Amino acid sequence: MKFIIHLLASICFLSKVLLTASSLVALLLLQSCTEDDGSGCGELQTETYNLSEADKAQIPYTGFDTIKMASNAGDSIACIGAGKQYFTTSEYVPHINPDCAGKGGTKTTYDGYIINFNGKADIDNIKIRHSGKLPYKNGSLPNCVLFSFHGKNFYIADYDISSKRLSTFIGSGMVNGKLYENISRVNNEANDTTSYLWLNKNDGILKISLNGSEVWQLTN
Repeated sequence: MKFIIHLLASICFLSKVLLTASSLVALLLLQSCTEDDGSGCGELQTETYNLSEADKAQIPYTGFDTIKMASNAGDSIACIGAGKQYFTTSEYVPHINPDCAGKGGTKTTYDGYIINFNGKADIDNIKIRHSGKLPYKNGSLPNCVLFSFHGKNFYIADYDISSKRLSTFIGSGMVNGKLYENISRVNNEANDTTSYLWLNKNDGILKISLNGSEVWQLTN
């Protein structure tokens, strides 16, 4: 009987040893999966922002369009598109710890296109940049469209164009005697309310106010 009791005690002790060893192995495996090489820098993080075909369809231009506009001062322009110039950009932001040079950090990749609509004078050129991510002030904007004209920049997310759920939506409006629907209004990057852009999903740029006194309207 004593032999059996000693045997059971030995088995119990051995089971505890095996359980403890298994726990240590499991802990080591978990640490190896969740920790880096010991530097504390972590692995390289990757982010991708690419335009889908649905995103691209938010802008009505083929790239070879002609945008004709007239100002309230009697001037007129006809800006001819030079086609869509596609690009893919990669940016690397290093780890905030200077001791992690070459380790960790974030790599961001995004694509997009640029259309230059060229007028007779460079100042009259209209530029559109549409990309999955667009640098803006101290950060960036996803799925953004940048319209540039006479040194003024106007930013809007492609999915916000003609969107009725936003305060930028103004509905219908007259442009050069023609009624347009589903118009969005975008103030310039300085949020100057006297400088704004009207546009919609079907017609693109409709009106540009540069400073409140100089206004350009579509004549197409």
